[in-house]
Amino acid sequence: DIAALLKTALRKGDTWYLVDSRWFKQWKKYVGFDSWDKYQMGDQNVYPGPIDNSGLLKDGNCQSLKEHLIDELDYILLPTEGWNKLVSWYTLLEGQEPIARKVVEQGMFVKHCKVEVYLTELKLCENGNMNNVVTRRFSKADTIDTIEKEIRKTFSIPDEKETRLWNKYMSNTFEPLNKPDSTIQDAGLYQGQVLVIEQKNEDGTWPRGPSAPNMKNSNYCLPSYTAYKNYDYSEPGRHNEQPGLCGLSNLGNTCFMNSAIQCLSNTPPLTEYFLNDKYQEELNYDNPLGMRGEIAKSYAELIKQMWSGKYSYVTPRAFKTQVGRFAPQFSGYQQQDCQELL
Repeated sequence: DIAALLKTALRKGDTWYLVDSRWFKQWKKYVGFDSWDKYQMGDQNVYPGPIDNSGLLKDGNCQSLKEHLIDELDYILLPTEGWNKLVSWYTLLEGQEPIARKVVEQGMFVKHCKVEVYLTELKLCENGNMNNVVTRRFSKADTIDTIEKEIRKTFSIPDEKETRLWNKYMSNTFEPLNKPDSTIQDAGLYQGQVLVIEQKNEDGTWPRGPSAPNMKNSNYCLPSYTAYKNYDYSEPGRHNEQPGLCGLSNLGNTCFMNSAIQCLSNTPPLTEYFLNDKYQEELNYDNPLGMRGEIAKSYAELIKQMWSGKYSYVTPRAFKTQVGRFAPQFSGYQQQDCQELL
């Protein structure tokens, strides 16, 4: 049974379980899984005992995996049915929790499924007490709605209480997370990202001020409310900043990207090309080696924000996410070469 289940095809959304290779090898000897182990089959000296995944876990932490574990060398992946069979036969070592992981879909044009062994750690806190930070792990396939429910549970916030969720970046920059169906991957949330939940006051106001302004592209965030509360977004003709004089928030080691963007932004022919939508006539959706116009469209949206005259600075997270999708070497938050990105 287990041999057949090990060959199960991966399907997006399915749950698979990690089993320590040392325990699994011992089990294989006991049941004569391989022909060369038949002579030990049923020998009580090789009885594996309860499933023990301690070799995969960080010391004293039943949820954190050791870093750099390798499939089939350090652990075996089993589908739910196979895991349930093993647990019913051998139980799980007392004090341990199953290491369950979701199958996620990866790739832009050629999709492939993969078990997401390492989850994304997010730091959760309340708007009224940002020093009390709780770390939780989520799958890239989890939605913003799933995260909000976990935060409500963590901080005992009643279901009927109206809340808003914010991304907190460096330099006290906040971005509303207002698309509950977006996944962590779609939203571009990264390892160590701080998320803040805000509860509505009894008088109907919000501690962080009124709702975020209605922007054409909600993927770009603004300074915290205290920084932009004096701006008037209701009159498109009013400009509070000089067009183009717009900073870019650092998402974490993204100075290389911001430098390149500022250089490009201050190249007049190129910026006019995007501001006037001339680029749309030349988008190539058919080139299998290209980016289907996604980078160009995302860059155009960013340039329009920077040259709108409305904002002193924006956060180019959506642009970075698109770059990372097509050039994976830029998908993390490590230091990179500005010229290579350019």
